[in-house]
Amino acid sequence: MTRFEKIFLSVLASISVLGLSGETDAFLTTSIWLLGLAYATAAYWLFRTRPTAPAAWVRIISGLCFGAALFQLQDSIRLQHDLYEQVLPALAGLLGAGQGAYVFVRRRQPEQAAAYRPLFIRTAILFGVCAFFAYTPIAFSPYRSILLVLNQSNSTLTQNILMHEYAQRSDEALAENDCPQAITYARQAYAAGNKWLAEDSVGTRHLINGTYSTLYKAYRCRADAKYDQRHYQQALHSYQLGHAVLMRGDYRADTADSSDSYWVEQEVWSLNDMAYCYLRMQQLPQSDSLFIRALKLYNQRHPTPTAETARLLSSLATSQAAGQEWNISSLLFKRANRIYAKFPARSTKAAVVENGVELARNYLMQDSLRAALQQLRAIQFTADDSIDWAKAHLYAGTCYYRQSRYAQADSVLLMARRYYRAHGTAEWAGEAGAELLLATNNLALAAYPRAKASVIAAQALLAPHVGPTSRQLTWCVQILAAVHKALGQYETAEQQYTQVVARYQQKDIRGSTLAVALMELADLNATLGNLPAADTNLAAAFALANPDGKLTYPSQPPLLLTAAYVDYASGRLAAARARYRQVLAINRRLGQAKTLTTATAWNGLGLLAAGQQQPAQADSLFAASVALHEKLLGTQHPATATVYLNYSLLRLQQNRLPEAGMLIRKSQQSIHAILLADHDLFGDLNAALGDLAQRQGQAAQARTYYRQAGAIYSKKFGPNYWKIKALKQRRTT
Repeated sequence: MTRFEKIFLSVLASISVLGLSGETDAFLTTSIWLLGLAYATAAYWLFRTRPTAPAAWVRIISGLCFGAALFQLQDSIRLQHDLYEQVLPALAGLLGAGQGAYVFVRRRQPEQAAAYRPLFIRTAILFGVCAFFAYTPIAFSPYRSILLVLNQSNSTLTQNILMHEYAQRSDEALAENDCPQAITYARQAYAAGNKWLAEDSVGTRHLINGTYSTLYKAYRCRADAKYDQRHYQQALHSYQLGHAVLMRGDYRADTADSSDSYWVEQEVWSLNDMAYCYLRMQQLPQSDSLFIRALKLYNQRHPTPTAETARLLSSLATSQAAGQEWNISSLLFKRANRIYAKFPARSTKAAVVENGVELARNYLMQDSLRAALQQLRAIQFTADDSIDWAKAHLYAGTCYYRQSRYAQADSVLLMARRYYRAHGTAEWAGEAGAELLLATNNLALAAYPRAKASVIAAQALLAPHVGPTSRQLTWCVQILAAVHKALGQYETAEQQYTQVVARYQQKDIRGSTLAVALMELADLNATLGNLPAADTNLAAAFALANPDGKLTYPSQPPLLLTAAYVDYASGRLAAARARYRQVLAINRRLGQAKTLTTATAWNGLGLLAAGQQQPAQADSLFAASVALHEKLLGTQHPATATVYLNYSLLRLQQNRLPEAGMLIRKSQQSIHAILLADHDLFGDLNAALGDLAQRQGQAAQARTYYRQAGAIYSKKFGPNYWKIKALKQRRTT
């Protein structure tokens, strides 16, 4: 390096430092230009080292390359990366490569190598500096830091650099799932980008589309987190903020006529996300509207159906199902699966399975139990541990329960519960649902401790996530009320049923949910002898369960049976007989003639036949009812015990006392280990034993049994209960 070059570089370095400490970058720009001009015009002299100098043509070409590289350096520092600015540093790189090769080849000739080595070192240093600013990506944090120092006097350009800085920090926060921090940085990036564009921000908005997408992703991160936590209102708010950012962005270059396909699809899925929030909040008109908008927008971009078309159809089908539009929903699920079949892939197979399970649910909700089970059997699950596998078992268990196949229901529901338990707290909703279905099934099996334990487990799972008056926790109370009713704890049961009905009405939960609660309360009203209340609640239940006046579905026989029971207790025997027969007709038509509702209807018709002195018909009906009860529930069950007892009363009428005694004993054995001794069913047993003793001429023993029955009835129902009056009549007789 010549003395002149050393002095010149020192002066320029001082000027540059002075510029960096001031409010303008003119000193830095001047220094770079002067240095480039000096190399371009005076390289012949600057690179003439002693005692041996490189060839003259080499010095001149090197100077021109140095000058060109330095001229572009100031543009690179200002983030101007046009094509020529990418090429000029490369010339210095090629020059350095040639010089390095020459030095290596002449390494055994010290004089010639020494002549070119200083020039090679200069070239390498210059190329390194220029290449750093020309080729380093803006995502490299040290690069941005240096640019901020070099451009500190240029506030507009500083905003551009800060935009990239904040955007990268937002991406890093997203990678760590720190959504609030990601939003903060994304907002700062967005603000910096708009300051950089200043008054030209409308026409050139596409230059900062990255800030829009970053902010959109940050809002979506927070929305997804809230959605997963089931905070749907908060999730919707964040999705809406993200969607607004998405719609404000301009993802087109100046020459483009339409938005980029990727961003149109982002708009589609943004609409889809918002729709799901409305769906989870049961705001179905809004969810349907957004699902349809998303589907139409996607179809405009993709007229030929794709796997994503099927996904959007499935979303709309889910919303239609929530609105009880089962047929429309089923058609949409089937159409989606036909489209998925054209795109065989692991993800589409999983989607086909999910749609198949939801299709089975639609059949279940339409009371098409056979169709639901056939659909579930036809599904080829991708893995036995999938969430859809567990949901399928819940639906299958519900079908088996409604078909009175309680043992099968118990088996598949336990399998579903094991899956949910194995997946920890993340599947709390599924596990709670399995527990409640198990509780309902155990209630039917008279496994009251197990039913109560399942309800308590469900309450523990639900309490941290839903409100105390939520639908799920209200269902828990309803099952507990049914357990207390079955155990003869009528006061507690009545309080709980009243609470359940009030909560459903307060939440505006109508349809079959409220109808079932009213039906169960009406049954309890009749048991307690409050027949006017039973009639009122039944009328409300019928209005909800069948607003069209048609009684044709398999979910309706329990309501008809309760109405028949109330009619029988009220002395409306013809109405009771008509309802029992209606139950049998519905079950026969739907191929469900061997269910518990059929067995109960036969028992009711047997009582009516016995009361009308039709012993042969009553005998046949009771025998059929006993056989079906034993098959479905076993011999150790209160419902079976009740039929035994009713059958024994017929045998007493027929004066077939040994058979009557045997049936009474079987009834007693059926409930001995299940119910407490003060249950009113034991009162019925004692009354039947009193009748038997009276017919056997054991008057004293009969009075003892009647007193025991009266004591139980008085404790349960008070002194004016109709069964106490009937006992007094028997004593008199």
